[in-house]
Amino acid sequence: MDIIEKIQQGNLKAFEVLFNEYKDKAFKTAYLITHNKDISEDIVQETFAACYINIKKLKHPEYFKTWFYIILTRNAWKYSSKSKKEVIMDNIYDKVEEANFKNTQHNMEDLDNSILNTEIKKLNTKLQTTLILYYYNDLDVKEIAKIMGCFEGTVKSRLHTARNKLKNALIENDFFMEGL
Repeated sequence: MDIIEKIQQGNLKAFEVLFNEYKDKAFKTAYLITHNKDISEDIVQETFAACYINIKKLKHPEYFKTWFYIILTRNAWKYSSKSKKEVIMDNIYDKVEEANFKNTQHNMEDLDNSILNTEIKKLNTKLQTTLILYYYNDLDVKEIAKIMGCFEGTVKSRLHTARNKLKNALIENDFFMEGL
């Protein structure tokens, strides 16, 4: 019997195992979409609560991962659109964080990630989510299409558009990443 079937039968230990397996990637995904730690924690909590409440409705346990990311991304989008007004405060915080960053020594990888993450934040929500699901969660185009409720061609187009926008932004900033 697989873990999803155990959870569907009410096994809390199995749900705890599932939670521990998914919580870090779920938080990272939510954070990369919302750019807010507190909101991301709320999203993860709501997502796991929704999963627990509705898991008996999942007819095909083998599709749990896709089902989970559908719930997670929809919650993140919902919060993201609610918090557009908070973006101004986040931008102020980012400026302070950048100033602190310049005052401390970081290795080149941290700098690379900081620049890349800054450019990813500038993309629209759909492009960001597509990149996050593809690169950070290692989902394939077919799974992403199911999660985002679009065609596979749309996912491929979004990946292409996002890569080009990132590449152009990095070139404009005299910073180019190999393989992007």
